[in-house]
Amino acid sequence: MRYLILLVSAVATLAGSASGFTWHVSKDGSSEFSVIQEAVDAASPGDTIWVHAGRYDELTVDCELWDDGTVADCHVVFTKDNLTLRGDGKDVTVIGPAVHPEDHPQYYFGIGAPRGDRTSAVVRDLTIENCEWGIYASTPNCEFYGLLIRGCNEAIREVALSSCLVEDCEVIDCNSGIEAFSPAINLTVRNSRFSNGVIGLLCVLVENVLVEDSVFTDFWGPFSIQQDSNAILRNVDATSNHNVVVDLCMGGSAEIYDSRFSGGEIGLYSSGSFVHCERSSFTNNSYRTLYLNSYNTSYFHDCEIINGGGVSVYCAFNGTDDCHIDMTNNYWGTDSEEQIREWIVDKTDDPEICCTVDFIPFNPGTPVEAKSLSSLKDLFKRGGSE
Repeated sequence: MRYLILLVSAVATLAGSASGFTWHVSKDGSSEFSVIQEAVDAASPGDTIWVHAGRYDELTVDCELWDDGTVADCHVVFTKDNLTLRGDGKDVTVIGPAVHPEDHPQYYFGIGAPRGDRTSAVVRDLTIENCEWGIYASTPNCEFYGLLIRGCNEAIREVALSSCLVEDCEVIDCNSGIEAFSPAINLTVRNSRFSNGVIGLLCVLVENVLVEDSVFTDFWGPFSIQQDSNAILRNVDATSNHNVVVDLCMGGSAEIYDSRFSGGEIGLYSSGSFVHCERSSFTNNSYRTLYLNSYNTSYFHDCEIINGGGVSVYCAFNGTDDCHIDMTNNYWGTDSEEQIREWIVDKTDDPEICCTVDFIPFNPGTPVEAKSLSSLKDLFKRGGSE
């Protein structure tokens, strides 16, 4: 009977390994490991590293994350494919030092997920803080759930080849929230919050970006969609901002739905490509609410475009075609056609500008406010406490 029990136990262990084994890491030494990196190095593809409560600031120096000989210092580096790194929760499991080190190297990461022969990485339910880059992810597929990233220069640097998902995460006091660069594609940010930084989301040559049900507060510029990147913003709140709220530059384009943008000098700047916007609001922009310098067809429908003291719409395109921007059925904060016309600078004001804003018919009352309030309440219910 004893041998039968041992045989059954061995078979169960092998079956568990085939479907992914879970390794435990504890600061008090009660688990197999007390250092995260040692558990990662011992794991096999498909395994889970479960990191329990405590601060983990052990550092691996001179990690080779790239093929050009450049090295980085990492608190955790994924050395195996298809690993899941999970904690006991935000502010319970913490990766990184208590204070941002002044003498850190240029490449200093909380978590590094290099490409190499690895195809996927998952990180969830923990805090990363006080690193230069919270996460550097270049695996083809990466997923981040329930993370708090705080006090880093960049929260997430993402160059994933196939897809990257950021869901139910919070970024606080980082210069940038997410920076995505080519060859990255298919970046999704969902039900997440970003606050107090310079750039919330920067995309350069990135295809298929989706941001939905998320909040960006107190940024110099929440969104910078550059160089032929294309994004969809759906049910997004960006408030208390300081410069350009949505910046579509050098060919960047966006589709915007059911979103609210407030504060800053410019609500939206579009240069070189297009913006399609429906059921969204732009308010409290001190210089120009919308600054349009696009060469493709743009439109705004059922939106609130509220004058903040400067110009509501400024068309800067000086091309040769007689283009028209469809801005019909919007609410402008007034029921006066004459007042709206004074707030718009287009071809009717300057013959050197080729674009004309078509704003008639317009809505005499707000089409956005009621939807905005209900959407925001629903978002807070899903995202937890403020």
